Amino acid sequence: WHLYYSASSVHLPDSNVDEPIYQGSASSQSLRGPWTRDSDKPLPVAKGSLPDTMEILGVGSIKLVPPQLVDQLGFEAMCNRVFLDTTTNTTGSTIATLRTASDGDGWDVVDPWEIPPEADVEGSWKRAYVYGFTTLEDPTTEDPSELWVYYNARDGWEHAREAIGVSRIRF
Repeated sequence: WHLYYSASSVHLPDSNVDEPIYQGSASSQSLRGPWTRDSDKPLPVAKGSLPDTMEILGVGSIKLVPPQLVDQLGFEAMCNRVFLDTTTNTTGSTIATLRTASDGDGWDVVDPWEIPPEADVEGSWKRAYVYGFTTLEDPTTEDPSELWVYYNARDGWEHAREAIGVSRIRF
């Protein structure tokens, strides 16, 4: 068994919430444990092609996609990353797609903006953050051509509302 977990947190003053900083991994012969950390260091997640004005503050959940879809999708996992936009001094988060790093240590980013917030869209249900997600194959067909991603989002920063939505990634 293999487990990815969040560790530590960073306070986001513009929304007055705490979000995870690091991801770790652990292994066990049994789902019930005992669990052993795979490394004393956090899992590295590359910055990818984010602009220089985006500073990664933390990495939230990492989820593997269904193994039978990896070849069609072109990625193995997804994660949400919390960032600071230094041009506006606001925080946000996006769901990025990942593949195992070429050196085998951590993750390389395929698309840092697979499911982005809509900061410029006044009234968007996902204006500030997208995070906390799960994936599943399209349940409406036996021959799926979409990965469904259910996730939380916030419509702003402090005193914002949170909602749950779904995006579809076609392949």
